[in-house]
Amino acid sequence: MDKKLFYMLLFAAATGLCSGAFFEVCMTGTGKEHLMQLLCGFFSSDGSSISFLASFWQNLRSGLFFLLLCFVSPAAVILLPLDVLFLFCRSLFLGFSAAMILETFGLSGMGYLLVTLAPAGLVQILLFSFLCTLSLQEGLCRIRRRSGRRVGSNSGSPKNRNALRYFTGQYLHLYLAGLAVLLLICLLQAGLLQAVT
Repeated sequence: MDKKLFYMLLFAAATGLCSGAFFEVCMTGTGKEHLMQLLCGFFSSDGSSISFLASFWQNLRSGLFFLLLCFVSPAAVILLPLDVLFLFCRSLFLGFSAAMILETFGLSGMGYLLVTLAPAGLVQILLFSFLCTLSLQEGLCRIRRRSGRRVGSNSGSPKNRNALRYFTGQYLHLYLAGLAVLLLICLLQAGLLQAVT
């Protein structure tokens, strides 16, 4: 894995987190008040909270979309910029949500944040940065191979084909491991959410 690329993606995610928090702090008006009321209603324990299964599916759905997007994007290299954009937007949403919880609940919001949003959200950011790095690496390799074929390089040699098969098998195994980690994160997040609502 290209560590430099991974750190660049982590920096993009951190920028998204800060931008989301900054946007929430600067936000004013009735829209913000309405969001605060919705949050208060969501975390109130009046028995109207969503079920464990619904919470799990809601968390998994967006994560699964990103995982599939990253997985297929090297085959259609035009999708590679979307991986980075989606990572940034996901971080932006996480930063906005964290700032909104803190502003709505004050110090008690730290408990909600530490239990529900922070652990799963930060682990997902790390996971998606890692998967995005793999996809960008694979996509850049494919672009290089295609341009190498055009100028008549030996990219079709048996040695290169074996290296490609090895990397493709490794790529698939890493994505299956990523899917398993995503399932565990979503289970944890749904369980913690049930505990506080």
